[in-house]
Amino acid sequence: MKTDSRETNNLILKPDQHARVNRMRRELHQRLQESGGLAIPIGFKPNHGSSLRSPKGSKRSRFPEHMISP
Repeated sequence: MKTDSRETNNLILKPDQHARVNRMRRELHQRLQESGGLAIPIGFKPNHGSSLRSPKGSKRSRFPEHMISP
């Protein structure tokens, strides 16, 4: 907060923050699990890129038109 009080610098990909990011993800997942916050099933994301799609994988589904705002 002292060096970036407006939090404009995203540190998530900085190598020296890797351990902190992993610890915070584990803590968040644990708290969600304990509080029932996982009622909508979400998986634990072990690292920053785990939700990226493979270009060799299946094609993404179309998003339902009624859920898209003009």
